Amino acid sequence: CCCLDGLRRAATLSCKLGMQNKCTTVISHLANISCSSVKRLSIHKESATVSTDNAELRVAHVLSMDAVLNVGLDVGQFEPKCWKHVFKCCAYISLLEHTKFAHSK
Repeated sequence: CCCLDGLRRAATLSCKLGMQNKCTTVISHLANISCSSVKRLSIHKESATVSTDNAELRVAHVLSMDAVLNVGLDVGQFEPKCWKHVFKCCAYISLLEHTKFAHSK
């Protein structure tokens, strides 16, 4: 959690100092760590259900995804490589939303 907090602060500081081109690696690490359980989420097409295999959503990961999305939008204007990580988080959040709320209708 301390490492993720440090990465979030580094990403925010890079943007505030105008060093967006140096921030892609930080965004990459945050996205890879916070969206790492995407491999454990799987959609079963036959039964139209989603299995989470007890994937846990931790506060530190949610804050990291928030940092990727907020800082990634600013960084993406200057560094196109960053968009891959922003879209990865968007896809992961969409899958989580589908997983958690699909059966609550």
